Amino acid sequence: MGIAFLAGVILIATHFSEQQKFFRLMTEADPLWMLVAVLLQAATYLAQGKIWTATARAVKRHLPLALAYKLALAKLFVDQALPSAGISGTVVVAHVLESGPLPKSTILAGVDINTTSFFIAYAVPLVAAAVIALASGHMAWWILGTCVFFTLFSIALTIGLLKISGKQIPKRPGWLVRNKVVQNALKIVEGADTQLTHSVRLQAASSCYQLATFLLDAATLWVLLVSLGSTPSPADVFASFMVSNVVRTVSFVPGGLGTFEGALLLMLRGSRVPVETGLAAALLFRGLTFFLPMLPGLWFSHSLARKAHRSAGSH
Repeated sequence: MGIAFLAGVILIATHFSEQQKFFRLMTEADPLWMLVAVLLQAATYLAQGKIWTATARAVKRHLPLALAYKLALAKLFVDQALPSAGISGTVVVAHVLESGPLPKSTILAGVDINTTSFFIAYAVPLVAAAVIALASGHMAWWILGTCVFFTLFSIALTIGLLKISGKQIPKRPGWLVRNKVVQNALKIVEGADTQLTHSVRLQAASSCYQLATFLLDAATLWVLLVSLGSTPSPADVFASFMVSNVVRTVSFVPGGLGTFEGALLLMLRGSRVPVETGLAAALLFRGLTFFLPMLPGLWFSHSLARKAHRSAGSH
């Protein structure tokens, strides 16, 4: 379904652009700038891994950075395959760590912190992106409404998770609590170490790592546009990325395939980026952030889960 959405966006975009120029741009991207984009993406997994090492350090335990990096790639693979605003991948990471050096309450706290810091870090730059887009005059009403809704949702979810952290699973509302997905999420929150989840220092550090991930992704997109011969404003590219990322996050399509590219083309068009350049950058960005890491992510998720299963069996 995602591939079909993406193919549709490509067909529509190439219909309204110079196809020959588009294919020429794809083949003539500056390799030096492409290398910079790859390095920026590699740094995003480091930032994600640092959240778990910071959680381990808070309880005076050591989590190898190499393992945290592998977990970040495994988390990416699961998040792309099972879209759930980053929650599904975080749960898989927790399962792998159950047989490792961290106590269960710390792991559950790490899951909680990953989720809350994700939404805290999401809300702040999203508001900034909406202001930039509104100031430039290319923010559609439906996109603005989506941004406002997701910002309010992020704030409400963060407050809710922090309030019920370490407490027993509530019995009401019954129709919601009986949902298996909600039950699993509540069980994680129930068993979390509240000293960690309520630690302002740890939450702030984790939110900074999450924010760094967003900024590195936006920088990757800007570098790709530069590699294609375009020089858009970094602020406009940042706003375009954040707004498009919201569309991808709320999308029911795995990885937001097609929905992210469509929103990004619309936003970049408002920044006077030609359609063929925007499409080429969107596809290159998708390749670097989705398809390229999928193979190592699949490998690490499989190998780490297998090791965790063997370790659990031995106990």
